[in-house]
Amino acid sequence: MITKLLGNTGLEVSLIGFGGLCLGELNIEQSQKAVDFALKSGINYFEAAPSYGNSQVNLGIAIESKRKDIFLACKTLERGGDKVRAELENSLKVLKTDYFDVYQLHGICNIEELETATAPGGALEAIIQAKNDGLIKHIGITAHSETAALEALHRYPFETVMFPVYFARNIAEGWGNRIAAMCKEKNIGFIAMKTMAHRKYAAGEEWFSPGWYRPVIDDDIAVASMRNAIAKGAATLMTASYLQSLNAMVRLLPTVLEKPFDEDDRAFLRAEAEKIKEQWIFTGND
Repeated sequence: MITKLLGNTGLEVSLIGFGGLCLGELNIEQSQKAVDFALKSGINYFEAAPSYGNSQVNLGIAIESKRKDIFLACKTLERGGDKVRAELENSLKVLKTDYFDVYQLHGICNIEELETATAPGGALEAIIQAKNDGLIKHIGITAHSETAALEALHRYPFETVMFPVYFARNIAEGWGNRIAAMCKEKNIGFIAMKTMAHRKYAAGEEWFSPGWYRPVIDDDIAVASMRNAIAKGAATLMTASYLQSLNAMVRLLPTVLEKPFDEDDRAFLRAEAEKIKEQWIFTGND
């Protein structure tokens, strides 16, 4: 496992990050096995969220004895300051830690949500106060709107940005390129999610994953997609809600690193994007 600096945070994070959503529907024993596998694979960046089912409880138990060896991130969907502080303190308790290395304003989907979260008395104000109180080391944001993510960086010097580097829309439409470029310009830690997302499930198709989208299960697509995210400047690629995606990303990483993203990869992903064009995810977000 190679590591990269997460922007100007000083955190040297593993190229694959552990997304806690995959623990949401697992029991304690299953979660412990998944976390142990991640740790043995060299993964040192873990995240959870109150909205991810049992992920906080399961992750907290699994990492309790390893807390000093990892970077732990959490996030909030709350937009009001009072609710954020209460939720943050509960997350600290459940995850059995005294602080978060990264705490993120989560899931910003439009400018209106950003307005609410950054208004006086809003979520951001409470997060800044929590940092001043020593409960947070670095403040980040996750978004599904590129316009909102870019605007957020004009309003506050967020230290990390998590954004989908979903191969189909990124290759075909350039979705995500502007925020990736700004993060590189400003040395902001860029975290890629949805690199293992493939398409929407078709009507009547059997769902084999807990998430709302069908994950990538083809090795060639996974390798090219991961290379693409790395080429965009991602310091870490977050695993998907589908636990098998963690295993696949770890297994495929040596192949991913054999060469940088190139025009053959681009052409391959563009052709795949065209094949699934009617089933792209996030088609409603700018």
